[in-house]
Amino acid sequence: MSKKQWFILRVDHHLGPFSHEELIDLYKRAKLREVDQLWREGMSGWKQFKQLEEFADLWAPPPLPNIPKAEVKLQENGLPPLPLSDEVPPPLPPLPEEEPSVYAEDIFEPQPGPNKESKTETEVYTEIQESKQSLEEIIEDKSKSTGPSKIKWFTAALVCLLALSTGLMIFFNRPSQEVDFFEVRVQKAQAMKSFLRQNRDVFNAENMPFSLALSRDSQSLVLASAYTGTAKIFLQLESIEGKGLFSSPVVITAKAQLLHHKAVFKDLTWEQGRSLVPGFYSYRISAIPTGIEAQIRGALQRSGFAEEAPKPFKGEGEVLLTRWEKEEFDQKLKQFRIKLTSQEMVPLEERLQRYQTLEGLASQVLGLYKEVLPIVRRPKDMRLFEQRYASEVAGLLQELIIEAHKKAIKYKKVDPEKAKGFEFLREFGKDVGGLVSDMVTTTQQTPGLNNVKKSRLKKLFENRVQALTQEAQKRQRSIRSQMEDLVSID
Repeated sequence: MSKKQWFILRVDHHLGPFSHEELIDLYKRAKLREVDQLWREGMSGWKQFKQLEEFADLWAPPPLPNIPKAEVKLQENGLPPLPLSDEVPPPLPPLPEEEPSVYAEDIFEPQPGPNKESKTETEVYTEIQESKQSLEEIIEDKSKSTGPSKIKWFTAALVCLLALSTGLMIFFNRPSQEVDFFEVRVQKAQAMKSFLRQNRDVFNAENMPFSLALSRDSQSLVLASAYTGTAKIFLQLESIEGKGLFSSPVVITAKAQLLHHKAVFKDLTWEQGRSLVPGFYSYRISAIPTGIEAQIRGALQRSGFAEEAPKPFKGEGEVLLTRWEKEEFDQKLKQFRIKLTSQEMVPLEERLQRYQTLEGLASQVLGLYKEVLPIVRRPKDMRLFEQRYASEVAGLLQELIIEAHKKAIKYKKVDPEKAKGFEFLREFGKDVGGLVSDMVTTTQQTPGLNNVKKSRLKKLFENRVQALTQEAQKRQRSIRSQMEDLVSID
């Protein structure tokens, strides 16, 4: 039998020494894996079992058996005959059903409906196109004339036409209580009419005021604007963290036509999230005028008879979208925060306790090392330290590392931040195990262990444990800060 010189690394400690034959026997009995780390004197570091040249014959592929050549009778076309079989492939398995949301009762799922234009909107678009085409034809014909009197009369006619169309648009589209917001609840409809009266003469291209509400059936959004005219409206909604029943961010985009101070967003596009969750949203709106007045002024500007075309306008703000009254929403939000805080607090408390335990294990390992070091004279004397470590520390440390790894996998898809927290915990546990391995290896490789060298070894690992303790305390402070933020949400 060859010399016993091989050591096997087991997560946080090592076993051995073993001879070459003993390792082969362990491998054949499935006690040693190909990926296990091994080391012997003379090697610069640990290597996987399958990477060691001394055991390369274990991984050599077996020789291929001699397979007799089959005689196949070919068909007339030179191809082998197809096998006949009555068996057919099994049917495809059914698709897995998606797991319902935790807060399904608080979610409205928008159902995209048909995007039909009202009769009034169609008529307006027809008038726009006819007016635009007629005006551009007149301008093109008149611009060819060189008579100064004709240009003067033509310019005056255009100014009168513009004034007349603007007056008609203002008259027929002026803010009034006659605008019907039947799509929303009665109380909200009254608030939107009041909004129009209060903002009758307001036009601010940089920050135009708007009023936004959820429809009665919770399937669409309704907007009110004091802008006098027709415009194309682009809407973007983003959920405000901490101010709604949001378990994840919600981002929605939509577009609609503003007509008679009202726009209805029926087709919502979900950039993030899948449901319109009750809560506060920040909105950003941009609008492009498209009415008769805008078309006439645009045609005049392109022909040089006006300095500028109608400007686009925009606005932003914050809105509560919910089917409940404000008081009921506040109550549900309070209950949601309590539920969410409880769910968020559990993994934080678990990680905090695990760091405290690992910190204690690192100190315990150092204490064992200090007790054994004075009686160590030869490398094999470190077996006493390994035995005490295996019986007093190794089991609990290995359990903490495995549990942290399981939790990291559990949260990886549903909550990457939580998964990252448990990954850090797992790696910290491995650092404690690496400390033990270094204590054994470094002590055994130190020749002539006298009191001076033992003192240096003791100081070396005291510094290592102190660094681990400081790191554990730093992470505990970070976790406590997160727990305080959860409790202190307004």
